[in-house]
Amino acid sequence: MAPDFNSWASPPIQFTISADDMVNSLRQKAEQAFTGDADFSLDGYDLKAVQQDLASDQQESDPELQASLAFMLGLLDYRNNRLDLAIAHYQQSLTFWQQNNNLHRQGILLLNIALAYYSKAEQKRTENQIYWEETRNYLQQSLEVFEQAQHRELVAKHINQLGEVLRRLKAWEELHQLAHKALKLHQNYDLPNQVAQDYGFLAEVALEQSRWNDAHELAQKALETLETVPNFLPQEKGLYHFLLAKSLRNLSQVNEAVNILETARNETQPQYNPLLYIQILEELHSLYFEQKQYEGAFQLKQKQREIESQYGFRAFIGAGRLQPRRQVINSENSPNLPSKHIVEEVVAAFGRQQDIQSLLHRIGRTDYKLTVIYGQSGVGKSSIVQAGLLPVLQLTSFDGLETLPILVQVYTAWESECGKRLTEKLEEVRSIRLSEPIETSAAIIEQLQQNENRNLLTVLIFDQFEEFFFTYKDQASRRPFYDFLRDCLNISYVKVILSLRQDYLHYLLEWSRTTKLPIIDDDILHKNILYYLGNFTPAVAKSVIQSFTENSQFYLAPDLIDALVEDLASELREVRPMSCR
Repeated sequence: MAPDFNSWASPPIQFTISADDMVNSLRQKAEQAFTGDADFSLDGYDLKAVQQDLASDQQESDPELQASLAFMLGLLDYRNNRLDLAIAHYQQSLTFWQQNNNLHRQGILLLNIALAYYSKAEQKRTENQIYWEETRNYLQQSLEVFEQAQHRELVAKHINQLGEVLRRLKAWEELHQLAHKALKLHQNYDLPNQVAQDYGFLAEVALEQSRWNDAHELAQKALETLETVPNFLPQEKGLYHFLLAKSLRNLSQVNEAVNILETARNETQPQYNPLLYIQILEELHSLYFEQKQYEGAFQLKQKQREIESQYGFRAFIGAGRLQPRRQVINSENSPNLPSKHIVEEVVAAFGRQQDIQSLLHRIGRTDYKLTVIYGQSGVGKSSIVQAGLLPVLQLTSFDGLETLPILVQVYTAWESECGKRLTEKLEEVRSIRLSEPIETSAAIIEQLQQNENRNLLTVLIFDQFEEFFFTYKDQASRRPFYDFLRDCLNISYVKVILSLRQDYLHYLLEWSRTTKLPIIDDDILHKNILYYLGNFTPAVAKSVIQSFTENSQFYLAPDLIDALVEDLASELREVRPMSCR
């Protein structure tokens, strides 16, 4: 929360803790971790440093402490998406508890190994069969150990995770048997939310077995049961409405099916369950097409492809710009900001790591107030801004200043558009709700000046800036915006980025000619301001195509990728980025 506390201290301040206190603290944390205590947190713990300190204090002779530490290191690795390291740490801890016949801790570790393989299966969609099988294997072992330890409450709590894996494996007969077992268990423990899940599993099995009436009845039971759950979330009903709609469609009740699917679509938010949301759109598209509602079907297909791209289910998106990668929201991550590993994955995927780093370097320097990104049409200017620079900035601070990136792409009413984006970002990043809308350039400037006092570095990004010249066709109508940009540049903690096509670069000379810009020495086309975005080399293009296909459901053989890149490369041995998407 206070990075300057560390950076300004000379020599660095060291906070120490005695070895005994450290050991007691670790034991307490381990107990919380193994019992699933809601207060458990690793915030503020540098477990690697703790491990080294314990070694230096000869605590490595305490194998139980080392096993507990290995478990917590695994939890930390899992949180940071280092899944192979997490599994290795879990296995290390599991070996000790197996030797000491601690069934409860064995079951917890087997469960966490299963969750790590589940995450690997979700991320590696072209080769996930083996990971789903590993997930099933470890979940089954975990449930068996909980049964052996007489922890049937833990069996009840986690059995439906195995049901979800069986769904993914399409092991319908096993799922049928498991769901009946789970149903009795959850009814005994009075767990209506899980009972609804059980009915959902049974409804899906009935659909796969063409038992349409049974599927309809079971989906209805799932919905009715969920209604008895206090404070259930609307998106929890989405799956059961989807199953109900599929049964209605097969019972020739098409209009009712469409209505139920529209309900499911409204309930199901993609950030909570993107795969289900995609399935709902696909089913709706099919029904719209059958009813010859072609425009609606086309819009649904567009939305489906957009969601597939954002959540990594689709490798190629065609001529459209790349969108920021989204992540599934759960109890461990924030709905507002993308996780670091997802951002890094996306930036690496579209081959612009060096460009992103160069732009971050410019933003971090006080002598770079203005940056003009330019390049040919289709080179990926909007993609690098939206899918790369914007999410990276949201996770980056400069000299202790939190970054507030504002993206503007519409210029027909630029003052209200810019004010709206600024208002939204202040609420998203700092939970600041402004009492009145910002609709004038003066009000925007006032807020930008206030951002200095909020310890914020505001980065104004005007993408597709050539659209501004299409909208305002004469110098007089453009002048207010020129003056606004000049005032922005004169605010200490504000940076301005313009992104436009190369053939419109000369339009910026009008701004320099009509407005005094001493902050940039009145030289808008200086080499320290311009940033050229070029085509890919064949090697980078190959890497980009491999990245797009690696984790999606679209596999291309290496030889085919080589041939594709060779066909795309021009006489200059360059590949237009748009052709790789």
